Amino acid sequence: MSRPIEIGFITKLLECADPQVIVEERITPEHFTDDEAREVFREILRHITNHSAVPSLSVLLDLFPHFTPVDVDDTAAV
Repeated sequence: MSRPIEIGFITKLLECADPQVIVEERITPEHFTDDEAREVFREILRHITNHSAVPSLSVLLDLFPHFTPVDVDDTAAV
């Protein structure tokens, strides 16, 4: 994946708040080529493991203040 696609995926995942897609598609941090996106995704996985839910954008931004979500302008589910 490229950085814009990776950040878009993460943004859509946060919007949908459905971790099932990660399980169904077997998405792992190794699918991410961008270092920041990989670390953000690892944190999302940690949060899901500890809280059984996708973190909110505000929680993620507290941990990664330089992370900039992108406007995902499609209606397709993740």
